This record gives sequence, structure tokens and C-alpha cells, in this order.
Amino acid sequence: MSKRAIRSIAILLVIAAGIYWLTYRHRVRETHEMMLVLASQDHDEAMEAMQRLKAHGVGLYPQLIDGIRTGVPRVRWRSAVLLGELGDQRAIEPLIELLSGAEPVVRAAAAQALGHLDAQAAIPTLIRLVNGDPELVVRTAAVRALGVTQAEDAAQELKTALKAGIESESEDLWQLRHVTAWALGAIATPEAVGGLAEVVDPNQEPDPRVRTAAAYALGDAGIKLQHEEDQLGIITQALLQAINDEVGDLRLAPEESTDDGSGVRAAAAHSLGLLTVPEDQHEEVAEALEQARSDAHYWVRQVHE
Repeated sequence: MSKRAIRSIAILLVIAAGIYWLTYRHRVRETHEMMLVLASQDHDEAMEAMQRLKAHGVGLYPQLIDGIRTGVPRVRWRSAVLLGELGDQRAIEPLIELLSGAEPVVRAAAAQALGHLDAQAAIPTLIRLVNGDPELVVRTAAVRALGVTQAEDAAQELKTALKAGIESESEDLWQLRHVTAWALGAIATPEAVGGLAEVVDPNQEPDPRVRTAAAYALGDAGIKLQHEEDQLGIITQALLQAINDEVGDLRLAPEESTDDGSGVRAAAAHSLGLLTVPEDQHEEVAEALEQARSDAHYWVRQVHE
């Protein structure tokens, strides 16, 4: 190779290094500016910054760890959410630390992030939060994370949470119980199935919104347990009860049911249609689904159209 060629290559390398350095400096400055925006009270502005930070990838780890430890609550919870979305497993231990002592919104964001990270190490702490944290937002986030991680050890605690609000006059509790039903469906152990089967019974559960959530969750569990005939039998029987529930559509009267809506019967019909039904229940399920096609409520009829 001639000296001229070597000189040309050297010049190109210097130019490339300069471009890289300028790009790196710009990126560092932009990252710093967006981290500052995480403290903004303008939610839309902060969300835009979070999206731009997310595009920068796992190289943000040091800044985000600093954010969850030293920032104001808005920075801490937004940094926690980003750590979960970026998927860096190094964040698990720092996020678990946030589950104790931090502000409720930060604890909830940490629980959500640990679910995204499938953090098995966090499961014992998340289980304790389900019925032990004083803040509903934290309990709900912990339940959701346990469902995402399919934490089988959480089934008993989730069953307790599912029933805890039955006697409560708090309107907010139904949302926690709705998420809890979904989480039990995702976990899909025999214990979880048993809890859901109880909750679709109107004699056990007065809130039709929770019965609806449980009926959908039983369908989710049935898909996961399609080779477990004994559990499928329990699920099928519970849904056959639910498809005769007095509540068909949660939103509208039968004659007005043209808008999006769902209820216990609609959820049960949907879930029954997903199951690999045990042979001895085929006829009863077929008959129930046929009756659903002429139900008074629009969304029950539409399930299998």
C-alpha cells in the first residue's frame, strides 16, 4: 500500500472519529436534557421525553439508576418505568429496593417495571404488597406484576385479595379485584382456578364486573390448561353457571345494546368458545352456546358471530 493511500485512510479515520465524538457529545447532551424533562409537571412533555430516552437503549442504565435514587417522585417513577421497558436485568435489585419506603407512585412504577423484567427475585416482595401495602395503586401494580410473571406462589394471596373487597363499600376496590382475576387466570394453577370458579358464582360475588373479569380469566386459564382434563372440567362447569348469569351486558339495556359492552354471560360465552371441552360436557356446552346466539343482549349474541 502506498504512503498516499495510508495517509488517505488515516485522514478518513480521523474524520470518522471526529464525527463519532460529535455525535456522542450530542447524544450525551440530549440525554441529559431529556432526563431533566422527566421532572416536568407537563405529563405530555414528560411522556415524549420518555419515548425519546427509550430509543437511546440500554446505555441509559446509569442515568436511570441515578434517577430512581435521587430524583423528585416524578423523575423516580418515570425512570423506574423506563428501566422496566428497556429490559436491563441489572435494574432488578435497585427496583426491588424501591418497593419499600418510596412514595406510592414510585413503588407502583417499580412493581410494574419488575413485571416487565420477569423478575422472579421480586416475587416474595410483590406477594407481600398484594394485601399488605396501604396504597391501592401499589397493590394493583403488584398484582399485575405477579400475573405477568405467572407467579404460582402468589395464588393464595391473590385469592385473598379477590375476596377482600366483597364487603367493602369502596368503589375503587373493584378495579384491584378485576386485575386480580386476570392475574389468577394468567397463573392458572388449580388453586387459581378454584378461586375464579367461586367468584363467577353470584351467590359468592355480588359485583357483576368482577364476575365478568373472572369469566374471562377462566377462559385464559383454560387455554393454558388445555391438557389438564380435571381442571378443564372445573373451568367448564363454572362457565356453564356463568353463561346463565342474570347480567348479560354491563353497559346497556337489551334494546339499546348496540355500543361496545360486555357482561358475565358474554364473557362466559367467549371463554367457553375457547376451551377444549371435556367429552362429557360437549353437549351441555353446545346447547349453552346455541342459546347464547339468541340472547337478549347484543354482545352475548355477537360473541361467536
